[in-house]
Amino acid sequence: MEPQPGEAELLLAEGRTQEALDSLLAAVAVAGRLDGARLLLPAVNAAVRGGDVDLAERLAADLTGVAQYYSSPGLTARADQARATVLLARSRPGEALPLLEAALGTYREQRHRYAMAQVHELLTAAHAALGAPAASAAAAATARAIYAELGAAPDVARLDAAAEPDELPGGLTAREAEVLGSVAAGASNREAAAQLFVSEKTIGRHLANIYLKIGVSSRTAAAAWAHAHGLTRT
Repeated sequence: MEPQPGEAELLLAEGRTQEALDSLLAAVAVAGRLDGARLLLPAVNAAVRGGDVDLAERLAADLTGVAQYYSSPGLTARADQARATVLLARSRPGEALPLLEAALGTYREQRHRYAMAQVHELLTAAHAALGAPAASAAAAATARAIYAELGAAPDVARLDAAAEPDELPGGLTAREAEVLGSVAAGASNREAAAQLFVSEKTIGRHLANIYLKIGVSSRTAAAAWAHAHGLTRT
């Protein structure tokens, strides 16, 4: 049997984002329309993780088309979750919220508890972005409780580790801070990609996001900013 999407999700857990995405896209290319649909949501997640939001949006649109063709509540919920994931990546939480609530309702009816926990994680981010800390905390607690009930120990550990994250300057994500630190230490895009086990294209996308967040337009200015904020890799 095709080991996807499980194999790709293991690669994601190891930080091998581009490998995960490439393997999912290859599997989608040879799968039938319905079989391929189950791979599209993980592919959206991998594309967003890798910083390719445009690709994630195209994959989410493909999943929406399949869901509409088959009129399947489960596929529709997955499509809503995929579209919401893209909207959150584009900093549009207000549009993501109703899609997440719709997906959650379907997963609840189907008793798909792991998917419910995943949606609660996305709701955590959406509510936080909308300035609703109480709702965000409640969603996070619900996600953790479901994972604990299911015995999903790695997910519980991941949420616990993220409960009190270190503050990163400039609103950078942990991965963006790693990329910037490597570049500020003198690494080329190719060298940074090798250090972080991603592609050069992924490094370029991260740098574009970093420049936007910290308000610079050149590699030299970004490196100076990193040095000033203690983000240089040793």
